[in-house]
Amino acid sequence: MLGESHALLKDFASDKDVILSLMGKDDQFSALAKEYDTLDEKLCDIEERGVPICDDEFRELKTHRANLKDQLFTMIREAK
Repeated sequence: MLGESHALLKDFASDKDVILSLMGKDDQFSALAKEYDTLDEKLCDIEERGVPICDDEFRELKTHRANLKDQLFTMIREAK
């Protein structure tokens, strides 16, 4: 679905307490989470408003978001 948010707290709602704990005590996690959510907002904006962007650049942004999400998921899982 176009413009669908994949915000970290939305996609990992069941891990909200772990995420908030990591945001407060792990600077690396916090920085990655902020980068992820900023990128997600940018992608949603591109999709919703039809902002012109070449397919390769759009694919790179989505791939980067997926890679960040994988890193964050690993950190969440390790913190449990």
